[in-house]
Amino acid sequence: MALTVRHLRWLGIPVTQRVEAEAFFRDALGMRVLFTDDASTELETSEGDRVQLFGPGSRYFEPGGRPIPLFEVDDARAAREELADAGVEVGPIEADSAWEWFDVTGPEGLALEVGSRR
Repeated sequence: MALTVRHLRWLGIPVTQRVEAEAFFRDALGMRVLFTDDASTELETSEGDRVQLFGPGSRYFEPGGRPIPLFEVDDARAAREELADAGVEVGPIEADSAWEWFDVTGPEGLALEVGSRR
């Protein structure tokens, strides 16, 4: 495999008390709030890494769920093809204005995402 992970760039964390968790990351850890809505809050470190808190109502919320990391690669589409060819369970490409990413299921049902900047 030629796939190379560049960074651990984002971490999604399911939380049952999103408002309190947001206050902790913002006030105790000094992270900047990038956006908040009814179901999630995304925060950023001084170096640009991000944490997104998923509360009840988010499609990513699962009570007692594990954090979901996003690993940055150079080309998400090429990485998806390479992993799929190797027999790894991958989801479809998703995108927003800044990123393309896909879900990966690893050993023991480990959920993670792989993505690249657009």
